[in-house]
Amino acid sequence: MRKRLHPQCTCARKTAEFFVSSRDQFFTSERGGRMDFNAEKEQFQNIVRASEWRRRKIAHEHVLVEDLPSFLDPEHTWIDLRAHIGRETLVYPGCVIMGESVIGKRCVIFPHTTLVNVQTGDEVTLGLPHLKNAKIGARSVIGSMAELNRAELGAGVMAVHHSYVGDTTLGEKCNVGAGFVTANYDGVKKHRTTFGPGSFLGVNASTIAPNEFPEGTQIAAGSTIPAYLKNVRAVPPFSVIISRVREVVIKARKMIS
Repeated sequence: MRKRLHPQCTCARKTAEFFVSSRDQFFTSERGGRMDFNAEKEQFQNIVRASEWRRRKIAHEHVLVEDLPSFLDPEHTWIDLRAHIGRETLVYPGCVIMGESVIGKRCVIFPHTTLVNVQTGDEVTLGLPHLKNAKIGARSVIGSMAELNRAELGAGVMAVHHSYVGDTTLGEKCNVGAGFVTANYDGVKKHRTTFGPGSFLGVNASTIAPNEFPEGTQIAAGSTIPAYLKNVRAVPPFSVIISRVREVVIKARKMIS
């Protein structure tokens, strides 16, 4: 007889991503469907309203009021007690900051952003992304619907539009175009991709991991770059990589009204 899964547990066919209370917060279970619910319950007991988070920081950790962030709606913002948020950072309503996240000074976190084990530098702007296990350099801008997972971003990275950057290292001042995807999973295991400083990743392009790209690489819009590209051909710094299907125009059949 098959056991019923917990109603809040969602699993893929053979792999599942679960949240537990260890340092490696997110992990992949090859068997899928098995998780420690006691650990999960304990994990969420650390999350409190921002008003309570502020009170405990002042009362128990003796943090000065001027060293705390500003919450526009502390009753509808949820923060993990283990999280640290720098002074003069502005947190909009509806945000959830979980795990051992460390947010820098003078950052802006727009409404309904979810952060899990995220580390940022100072003056970072986060606009409704979903981030977990990510490190973000100073003065970077992560915009609406951008998803980062196990990613490391240098200073001044721009990922303003919807995109997926997983198991990836982006050097400083990289630009991530709308619809860009790092295809990090081959059906068995996940692989890393590395982009050098100043890389420009075009709209609706994708790179298949594993891959390494040098400084100043430009991925042309609409391109799909295969894995292990450097094993096939040399890619010097400041290269433009284009991979597109030839355009074909054919006569269409008459539409039936």
